[in-house]
Amino acid sequence: MSEPLMSIVEGTTKPLLFTLTVQGTTESSASPMDLTGLSSIQIILKTNNGLTAKDTSAGITVTGTTAGQLQYQPSSSSGNLFLSVRTPYRVRFRVTDALGSVDYWPNDEERLIEVNPV
Repeated sequence: MSEPLMSIVEGTTKPLLFTLTVQGTTESSASPMDLTGLSSIQIILKTNNGLTAKDTSAGITVTGTTAGQLQYQPSSSSGNLFLSVRTPYRVRFRVTDALGSVDYWPNDEERLIEVNPV
């Protein structure tokens, strides 16, 4: 299992920042994914046992189109999201372009979000 992408505290509703990249031939040659003209970006969050906790485009804001940067702000009404008993959460993004083609980030192992108790 890989190292956590980020570590947060249970019940967090602050925006979580992500940079989506296109894989290069090596880890260091990855470049930012261009998010220009996409029809949707969805976050897929799964709990430690693989159950889907969220699969939504709600709360996603692109903050750097050509730099592959976006943020996901969990809703304060999502009281069951980011509980330490379900850590680590696994995250993947579904990216759909204007023609309906779907891509995922990451293409390899899902990234982890570690959730610490209050």
